[in-house]
Amino acid sequence: MIDSGGLTLWPPNPADRPTLTLTFAPDLANLAMARLTLRRTMPSLDAETARLYFGAVTEIIVNAINAHHQTNSEDPITVEVMLGEHTRVTVSDHGGGFDPEQPRPPPGSGGLGQGIAIARAICPDMTIISGEGGTSVTLPHPSSDGLSFSPGD
Repeated sequence: MIDSGGLTLWPPNPADRPTLTLTFAPDLANLAMARLTLRRTMPSLDAETARLYFGAVTEIIVNAINAHHQTNSEDPITVEVMLGEHTRVTVSDHGGGFDPEQPRPPPGSGGLGQGIAIARAICPDMTIISGEGGTSVTLPHPSSDGLSFSPGD
């Protein structure tokens, strides 16, 4: 296990990482390290697709951090990367959860909640599992077979 300023990496050797798990405190200060680790671990993408995909992942991580702040949870955020044929990122939090089918506030209404809409627009195959104990959001990587990912939309 490597502890890098609040970000824990397991396993420590990138060659042994069919699964990489990052755990970190729910603090925006950890966001840059998480993004950098994901970019260096996951398969390469063209610049525009990478910008959109990692933008969607960032939205979900920020939502997880905000969920922890809303419930005063000090439990860590977990970001799991599954590499291979169906590469994906799963972000899990211990916030209060939400109903993923409930409409989110409209843009410009001053309400939070646009992160899910932004991420889903970029990564329509994203899945959400949420309940009182927290939320897990999985975003398939654009290089995975069968992913409907449209950076031009």
